[in-house]
Amino acid sequence: MQYSQKPIVNDVDAAKASREGAEATAKMVSARVGRATYLSAEQLQGNKDPGAEAVAKLFEYLLKRP
Repeated sequence: MQYSQKPIVNDVDAAKASREGAEATAKMVSARVGRATYLSAEQLQGNKDPGAEAVAKLFEYLLKRP
């Protein structure tokens, strides 16, 4: 897994990083914790982690607010 080397300094960076993280979870083939540990690689592949997706949507929503 790769992490961004660029520090997060503003809301736009936070929203972008959370979206990239959520998208990256769809490519994962194993889970280390949580209910997803019971799923096979085939079941995980292509599905975003619900928690990561929720955080990404939250940041995106907060970014749109005045």
